Amino acid sequence: MSKVIICDTTNIATIYQQDAKGIYTKETELTKHADRVKSVDWAPNSNRIATCAGDRNAYIWNLNAETKEWEPSLVLLRIERAATYIRWSPKEDRFAVGSGARLLSICYYDEEHDWWVSKHIKKPIRSTIL
Repeated sequence: MSKVIICDTTNIATIYQQDAKGIYTKETELTKHADRVKSVDWAPNSNRIATCAGDRNAYIWNLNAETKEWEPSLVLLRIERAATYIRWSPKEDRFAVGSGARLLSICYYDEEHDWWVSKHIKKPIRSTIL
């Protein structure tokens, strides 16, 4: 059984699950974003989903083992334009977010405050990061 996540032209990312016959059915929707979801990345080892959108926000989604619901954690991006691209690091402890603000945000988890924070790379980037 495999799963896939799809984000079309809306603010919703939808998770589909494949059954034994190979047919995909909708499992759940991730609906925290206020604008179109631009990018999504699913970390295979930690089973966390990262999403970013045109609303300048990113969320990390963790599956609650008891309720089987995906719970969002806000990422403090501090960017002025749409978040356009998100990818996990190979160790899945950090991720990068590209944006229309012509900077790259490297994000990590702050256990003390229980949220994800970012540090910006502001090299002379001349265009949107995709």
